[in-house]
Amino acid sequence: MAATLNHQAQRFPKTQVRAVLADWWDEHVNSALRRPQSSQQVRRSGGTVFDIQPAASAAQVIEAFNRVEPLLGFTPGIHLIQRDGYNCKKEFVDGVCRRLDAEFNERIRQLNPLLKRR
Repeated sequence: MAATLNHQAQRFPKTQVRAVLADWWDEHVNSALRRPQSSQQVRRSGGTVFDIQPAASAAQVIEAFNRVEPLLGFTPGIHLIQRDGYNCKKEFVDGVCRRLDAEFNERIRQLNPLLKRR
């Protein structure tokens, strides 16, 4: 998909992006398969593969990127995703939002040569 930044104010929609990322996180980690077990349950059952994986892998975060794409006007690249995934909501939302903000602003600067002089 071609990059088409279509922003009147040319400002990163931080509030909306954070809300979409937080909603995606909640949907993802609250699935029945990901329900955390107590340490006693893990000892009894031997645990599951989810006990050693990050809460959200880098591959899974691509789905969240698909949700924020309409807000940004471009398809975020996978280089913006932390390689080893994310273990908590705060780490995910803060980290991804910070990287998307930087990418968004860089694209705006590339499209508007006057901003490069500032």
